[in-house]
Amino acid sequence: MKRIVNRSLRSLRVLYRVLLAAALILGLVLLAGTAVGLIRGKNSAPLLKLGGMRGEGRGARTVPADENDETVYSGIGRLRIPAGNGGTVILSVAFPYPPGDKAFTEELVARTPGFRDMVSSYVSSLTGEELANPDEDKIKAELLRRFNGALRLGKIRTLYFSDFLLLE
Repeated sequence: MKRIVNRSLRSLRVLYRVLLAAALILGLVLLAGTAVGLIRGKNSAPLLKLGGMRGEGRGARTVPADENDETVYSGIGRLRIPAGNGGTVILSVAFPYPPGDKAFTEELVARTPGFRDMVSSYVSSLTGEELANPDEDKIKAELLRRFNGALRLGKIRTLYFSDFLLLE
C-alpha cells in the first residue's frame, strides 16, 4: 500500500512541476510581449501580419496597380438563389470602389445583407427564359440601380459577376 501511495505522489509531483514550468513560460512570454509593446511606438508597423486579406473592409481585396489601385468589394459572396423554373442560380457579385473612402467602406459592409436580398429578390423574379439566356448587361444595370439607390455616401460605377450559373 505504501508503494502505491509513493508512486501516486511521485506522479503528482511530476505533473505539478510540468504545470509550473508551463505557467512560468507563459508568464515570461506575456511579460516579453508587454515589454516589446511598450518599447515600440504607437505608430510603428506590426511585427507579424496574419492572413492573406489585403485592402479595406470585410470582403475587400486590392486590384493590381495598373487599374488605378482600386479595391474590389466581394463581401456579397456566392449566392444560391432558387429560380422560378425550379432550378438554382449561382451568382457572385463584386464591384470596385475607392480604397481611401473609409466611410463608404463602412456603409458597404453595413449594407451587405441588403445587397444580398436585392440580388436574390431580383434574380428570383426573372423568368426561366431570362435565366436560360441571360442579358448580363441588363441584369447588372438593374442591380447597379438598386444598389446605388440604397447607398448614401458614394456610388458604385460597375458590377462584376465572377459566377453566373443556372442549375436545372
